[in-house]
Amino acid sequence: MMMEVSRYVTIGRYVPGDSVLHRLDPRTKLLTFGLLVSTLLVVKGYVPYLLLLGFAVVLLLLSRIPVRYVLAGLRPALWVLAILWVFQIIFSGSSYPDHPTLFRLGSWRATWGGVHAGALNVLRISVLYLLTSLLTLTAGLVELADAGEMLLSPLARLGVPLNEVALVFTIALRFVPTLAEELERLVKAQISRGARLDEGGFLGRARRLIPLVVPLFLSIFDRAEDLILAMEARCYRGGRGRSKAVAFAFQPLDALAAVVVLAVVAAAWLTGLMLPF
Repeated sequence: MMMEVSRYVTIGRYVPGDSVLHRLDPRTKLLTFGLLVSTLLVVKGYVPYLLLLGFAVVLLLLSRIPVRYVLAGLRPALWVLAILWVFQIIFSGSSYPDHPTLFRLGSWRATWGGVHAGALNVLRISVLYLLTSLLTLTAGLVELADAGEMLLSPLARLGVPLNEVALVFTIALRFVPTLAEELERLVKAQISRGARLDEGGFLGRARRLIPLVVPLFLSIFDRAEDLILAMEARCYRGGRGRSKAVAFAFQPLDALAAVVVLAVVAAAWLTGLMLPF
């Protein structure tokens, strides 16, 4: 798995298709995505989180993108989620003084409240990953940037450089798979020179990857500098006064999608208020 890092990165990649999600207007995707993520970050409890997770799974099936491909992106993060859960259990004991103690580790106290809080955080991050992956897998980065610029167009009167903001958003998402590809190249180069990066336990492999951090960031900075020079060589001055290559138009399908998402969000809020667990 370590030698195929880019294989497990789905955020920032676009998979062409003709599914219901692909046919939605990019502005609808951004608005509904923001609404779902805002709800996910505000509501608390297993029931609303499971409701949003179930809705994300339904969207995944509607996108006609292989489920195994999307879930593969979550595989490298399983260790991180597990460590996050353990830390939540150990270090949040003081936040739940009335909960029974599971065990003590020095001055820290693990409680059932920490177990539940860690589980909720893991569930929240998993749903957030699915929603973000679906957004970028079913809409091109340029389309998302143009849609975001159109949605924020009222801010242009306040002097906000919308085109530059959209450009930064596009480049940031595009660099996610680039970062994974560069890490994979460095790992393979080290293994070809005799380094045993793919052997041992998780902590041992993580410790062997630390020396790769510096060359990884240097390579990314070099790529960023090349991008800047290429844009300057082409006399890039922003998109002011320029038309768009694609004209967006809301369709009845977008209205239906908005209604469905609003219903799911309302259900998540109601269950979070009525069943706060």
